Amino acid sequence: MIRLENISKYYHNEGIVTLGLRNVNLHFRLGEFAVITGESGSGKTTLLNVISGVDSYEDGEMYVAGKETSYYDARDWEEYRRDKIGFIFQNYNLIDSFTVLKNVEASLVIQGVDRKTRRRRALEIIRRVGLESHIRHRAARLSGGQKQRLAIARALAKNTPVIVADEPTGNLDSKSGAEIFKLLHEISQERLVIVVTHDYEAVAAYATRKIRLFDGEIVEDAIFERRELPLPEEREEIRVSPARQALSLSFMGLLGQPKKTIFTFLVILAMVFFTFTSLGGYLLTVSVEYDDGVHYIYPVNDYPERLLVVRKDRGALTAADKEKILGVSDVASVIEEDMVVDLAFEITYELGGYPQLRFGRFNFVSEFKGSRLRGRMPEKAGEILLSMYVDEEDVDKIPALLDSYVSVRYASDAYPLAENYKVVGVYLAPKEGPEAVISAADRERLNEILKVSQAGYEIIFVEDERSYNYEKFSLVVDENLEGYEAAMNDDFFEGADLYIAGQKMERKPKPGGEYYVIYISPEFFEELRIPEQYQYTVNLKDPDKADSAINKLYNLGYYAMSPARSDPIYRLISIPLAIFGFFGIAVNLFVIFILTYVIIRAILLSKKRDYAIFRILGLPRGRIILIILLELLINLAFAYALMTALVIAMPSIHSELAALFSKMGFRDYLTLVVIDAVLIFLIAYRFNKYIAKRNLFSELKGDE
Repeated sequence: MIRLENISKYYHNEGIVTLGLRNVNLHFRLGEFAVITGESGSGKTTLLNVISGVDSYEDGEMYVAGKETSYYDARDWEEYRRDKIGFIFQNYNLIDSFTVLKNVEASLVIQGVDRKTRRRRALEIIRRVGLESHIRHRAARLSGGQKQRLAIARALAKNTPVIVADEPTGNLDSKSGAEIFKLLHEISQERLVIVVTHDYEAVAAYATRKIRLFDGEIVEDAIFERRELPLPEEREEIRVSPARQALSLSFMGLLGQPKKTIFTFLVILAMVFFTFTSLGGYLLTVSVEYDDGVHYIYPVNDYPERLLVVRKDRGALTAADKEKILGVSDVASVIEEDMVVDLAFEITYELGGYPQLRFGRFNFVSEFKGSRLRGRMPEKAGEILLSMYVDEEDVDKIPALLDSYVSVRYASDAYPLAENYKVVGVYLAPKEGPEAVISAADRERLNEILKVSQAGYEIIFVEDERSYNYEKFSLVVDENLEGYEAAMNDDFFEGADLYIAGQKMERKPKPGGEYYVIYISPEFFEELRIPEQYQYTVNLKDPDKADSAINKLYNLGYYAMSPARSDPIYRLISIPLAIFGFFGIAVNLFVIFILTYVIIRAILLSKKRDYAIFRILGLPRGRIILIILLELLINLAFAYALMTALVIAMPSIHSELAALFSKMGFRDYLTLVVIDAVLIFLIAYRFNKYIAKRNLFSELKGDE
């Protein structure tokens, strides 16, 4: 069956060559119970590994059924281990998370046996080794003797002509050991059984042959009973496809290790969530409608009457520019405080004793008058008019809202700023969409705050000779401060020195002050103030005349574009924005990939011994990667199902988070599927490269 001629094996480690075997000549026949013995380090396990195709040899030739093996590549050895060798190890090498039945079935899956056949054969063999009462028990819960019986059952299930056992009773008591040797002796009546042991006396009663090694050489080869069975006929078995094989083992792994499966699922779900929000956030920031070429930027206040106007020479706009623009017949008004137009806000107030929260923008077009108006328009600083839809049963509660104070929190590129306004008017809007109107004085004041806050002045806190740089603060005037005094919430770096634009400030307490607001004196604010205005908002009389107005303004020396309409200049602006947006997504995806890979790699490493067992049983390494990939893709599919349900339910759960997905269409979801699938493939590919470098012995022993 197996013949070794002048086999030699050497180990190379950091330039040192160690002898494993030297000129070994042996001929094993079917029906033998051959025992290989010898002192520790004599080479007996090395010989067994060479015979079983787990380790290679350097010199000589090994024949299997008369065929040479020196030309075998990795795939040939995998098929050899799958079809010819059944393994029994001292430390069992069972998959602890699998049941007794699944451990035996796994070896049959690797053989390519179909589901119906493997279940029947597995049950028959489990009964043969006396484990039928433990069929649903996990391997980790078995005693040592039961584990070794299970290892034998797994070897028998493969129906291979050769069974190799490496110290099969080394971890067992004498009674259990005798039972195992008796069982192996019975098996040898129909197969070749090769056992490695250091305790020959324990197996002597069953051995038909004794082979003793010393320093890698055979010093004794005694045959007590010559038995030779005919070689089994080579027959082509119908095997299941590699894909079905990998899928079966994948489900065994997923269901057999629920904790690891759930953890992997949560990691992949987090990856899916962050890829969703990355792309959704980008589409919300730069939205492109390819069909009609419309481009616009969120959060631009894109009402139809609005044009954005800048000088062709990119210079600051002046009073003379305003007069020229107002001279265009299609123009209704010019709003110099352009940054305020795009300011989004949330208003908190009470109506009928119940707190209310509304989100909206300022209105610079509508005239709020007539029977729907309660109160009046704002006339001075600190006053506000609210335009909002009110249910009929709440209309009679509106008078109580007049002359009350509401909290308005602004959201801009700077951190939020909250202010209180007195409600002097409420307009009963016919549809949803909260809007507000403030006085010209407040408009101008807010515009100056936004320009200063977003100018990028360096804000540094110095504490214990360590400095912390911040940019996103709202800088607001406080009339009670002088010179270089600054007031802020003391909870923020309490006691640290504050520098703004290189100027050291004298910190003052601000009880109840906004967390990300620094209050400064009028004088210092004037030093920081940027008097120039580089963009105007122009309101048109008729939004359908936008093209005409844009052409007229162009002839006067201005670029103009409509946020709500297609415009060539704006398309040019959108290109760099799209580039930077995609760059941001690329960075996000890289970070997501690294974090996901690190965590999933740790999970896969905890299962590497299972994968090594699969390989020992004859599963090709490429099939291992397919199993890993299928496990990850199955988790990805469930993560997408849950994420899809979350996206559908999100508007009723969290309206702001739902906005992240509001611009996404079928094409975007398809893009996400591709992105996440590519990330999963990259993770599997990276892990494949890792295990390709690993040695089967290292994996089985748990070495790093």
